[in-house]
Amino acid sequence: MSDSEPTLGFETLEDQPGLAIVDRVEQERCLCRTDRPVAPAPGSTDAFRFPVDRAVRVTVGEIALPNVAGVLVRDESGEIVAQVQQLEEEHLATGRYSIELLTQFKTYVEVTSSVDVVADATEFRITFAEPTEIALGALSNHERPAATVQTTADPVDMMAAVETFGSALKTTAADRAFPSLRGHPPSVELGDTRRIPSGLEPPDTGVRLELPARRDAVYVAAPLAYYLGARVEPGPTPRLVTDDGFEHSLAGPHGFEVAVERNDVTPVEVDRLRHAWLEGD
Repeated sequence: MSDSEPTLGFETLEDQPGLAIVDRVEQERCLCRTDRPVAPAPGSTDAFRFPVDRAVRVTVGEIALPNVAGVLVRDESGEIVAQVQQLEEEHLATGRYSIELLTQFKTYVEVTSSVDVVADATEFRITFAEPTEIALGALSNHERPAATVQTTADPVDMMAAVETFGSALKTTAADRAFPSLRGHPPSVELGDTRRIPSGLEPPDTGVRLELPARRDAVYVAAPLAYYLGARVEPGPTPRLVTDDGFEHSLAGPHGFEVAVERNDVTPVEVDRLRHAWLEGD
């Protein structure tokens, strides 16, 4: 897989109507049979209640998936209104639903319709009242790097490489504590030049780490930069800075390394400290 190729893709099936959701990093495929031929159109990932890497829109009257461990259906408020396992079925009146398919990776359907879920020994079938446009999204839980960045031994180049780690976060909310919402960061190789493929920019968290321009400082701060989704820049003293003016020293009474290794600064703590600072406490 090339660095620029998306982690997840949707491919139409050749031998029957439907789609295959392909995780190119983990080399897994999830088959989704449909009751009619489909022409998937790009979908917005913002349409989903939970984070997804990619999404498409298709019009179908039914989808069927083998090798599904179960189905969870949530209503518009987020409450679970149905849980279906093998040899079970459920009917839901017309409404707006978020359907989670427990496949080898996270798969979601967003739909407004009545919904019938029927599970036999071989597959789960989800039927709608009539042919309906659904949003189908998937989230890779990749446990291997999806891309590679190259850096020189210069500490500033290494900061730029470490800064890409946050691109693997599936969310910048507190839910990032779940391993499934933190993808594997890019791998790093040492070379004669710095090379960072496109698409590996850190998320827009408004958080940055300022570090002394030393390799040992970059090594110590790398896990924190990843978890915070922070930008990493050189600075005279180690500190955490946000776009709204908040500053937090990482020097600590026992030194920078101890302060970072203790992971004193979590995303929740950053938010708490920022709110206190903005309110003047």
